[in-house]
Formats: sequence, C-alpha cells, structure tokens
Amino acid sequence: MKLILVEAIDMFRSRYVMEIPDHIDDEVALDSVTCEEAEEFSSKYIGHQISSHREITEEEMMRLYNEDCAPFHPWNSSTVHEVLVTPWQGQTDDQ
Repeated sequence: MKLILVEAIDMFRSRYVMEIPDHIDDEVALDSVTCEEAEEFSSKYIGHQISSHREITEEEMMRLYNEDCAPFHPWNSSTVHEVLVTPWQGQTDDQ
C-alpha cells in the first residue's frame, strides 16, 4: 500500500458584532476583526477545500508528524500509522 498525503483548508463562516460610536467609520469594526481584537459572536463550519495531494514515504510521514504533532504525542512510526493513518476501506485487485 502507498501513503497519500491530502492537504486541506477547513473553512468557517464567523460573525462578529461590535458596538462603535455613530461618528466612527464602519471600517474600524473590520480592522478590529482583522487584528483579532473582536470577540467571535458565532461560527459555522462550511467544509474542506483540498489544496494539494501527493504520495509520501513513511519517512516523510514521520517528518511531517514530528513537525506538526510530536510535541503533543511523542509516538514512534508504528503508533503513528496505527492511530493517525486512515486505513483503506475498499477492495483491492486481489479480492
């Protein structure tokens, strides 16, 4: 079996509600959101957008794991494979 890395961006629609004085331009509210100074009012998960995919080796999988996850779970290759790699669910040619 080969390993395929699929990279995706998760998207959320977020809403923010702010009080601003009547004489202040609405752009101040947009700036507050951009600068992450506003409190989130609500959010809704929209879905994934796949950005890329490629075949990777076991070694590359572990390099990516070490970059992304190892500080939280210092696992070896077999544990990473068992816990985090999605197993093939379909039929193979020999079935």
